[in-house]
Amino acid sequence: RMRLVTSTSRFGKHGGPAVTVAYCLANTVYNGHPVCVFLLRPRTGRRHQLRLHLKSAGHPIVGDATYSEKDAGQRCADRMMLHAWRLELPMSTGTRVFGTPEPFSAYVQGGWPDKLEVAMQEAAHYSG
Repeated sequence: RMRLVTSTSRFGKHGGPAVTVAYCLANTVYNGHPVCVFLLRPRTGRRHQLRLHLKSAGHPIVGDATYSEKDAGQRCADRMMLHAWRLELPMSTGTRVFGTPEPFSAYVQGGWPDKLEVAMQEAAHYSG
């Protein structure tokens, strides 16, 4: 597990620290380039937070035309490979959970379901 924290931003009235918890689920190859599959749990909601945190950790999101190196393998996809697999929204009537099938398991060989389940359990109980 990796916890990513940026320093406080002094720009605008909404500036403040941004925190993301990242779990590396797999290392694999996509279109001939080595990549990592991460499960991300943002603890704050800053603009471009996930994209900036992963870039600063040396793992820009594959296909991110803004935050990846122009000549790197991260540009090997025709779209940004950032997928909202599950969203939990606290509401006055209780937490609403929305989910979609994850699209990345076809690219990962071996152990994917076990790693995903363990990471989801850890992320669900992380309060940091």
